[in-house]
Amino acid sequence: MAYRRLILASDRPAWHRQPGESAEAHRRFMAYCDMPGRRSVAKLAENFGITSRAIEQQAEAHQWRDRAAAYDAHEAEQRRDAVRRQSHRLAVAQIETALGMTQAVARAVRYVLDNNIVLDTPDAARWLDIAAKVAKVAQEQPDITVGLAGPQGGAVEVSIPELEGLTPDAQRQRINEMVASVSRLADYRGAA
Repeated sequence: MAYRRLILASDRPAWHRQPGESAEAHRRFMAYCDMPGRRSVAKLAENFGITSRAIEQQAEAHQWRDRAAAYDAHEAEQRRDAVRRQSHRLAVAQIETALGMTQAVARAVRYVLDNNIVLDTPDAARWLDIAAKVAKVAQEQPDITVGLAGPQGGAVEVSIPELEGLTPDAQRQRINEMVASVSRLADYRGAA
């Protein structure tokens, strides 16, 4: 069968069915476009049970190479768009997580400040480290330094309703558990 040269329509993408292209001819073209790996006219001919020469004639007359290149470019753009959308969703989720972590730490700091709780030096250092990690995650800046200080540069105090009624030792233990929890989340985020 001889194939007439297609004139591509300007009102549709090149990989869509074109005027003068039969449904079967277009189905073969799309099968060619969707072939995994390197496209093969011989393999396509085998799949459709026709000669390679017939597929080659159709491919030439129907501009398969140019149309397939346009299809590939379209598919690549679709993948890039999907990646951009997912990247945006991930960035929003990361920001929301960072904000939530920051709010939790801020409540803890407010509780310590309001209740004149003095953190031991190792505890204060851990809190500072967590604050720095939270800031890095939120801003995606790996080399920033964050510092915290209480009134007149003294100890940091935090207000946490969950600690009300606990002894100072029990408060310190609960705060350390909370910091460890935030730290694990920050470490997890850093590894992702």
